[in-house]
Amino acid sequence: MEVRAIVGTEVDVCESHGVWLDSGELHAIIERLRKKHKVVAQRTLRDARFSGKVSGWLLGPLSFLFK
Repeated sequence: MEVRAIVGTEVDVCESHGVWLDSGELHAIIERLRKKHKVVAQRTLRDARFSGKVSGWLLGPLSFLFK
């Protein structure tokens, strides 16, 4: 068994038996992925808005991306 980093969280990986997660590791991986996705979505929308590709009325319905 060896230790590998998955999205910044160290997990145990066994070539024969798969990935083993300790308490809280799955939650940490999910939270980091959510935060990363949120930042990417915010940046993409901001860039589109500043380049004139998205108008203000569209940002309201897309607010679910920032929760």
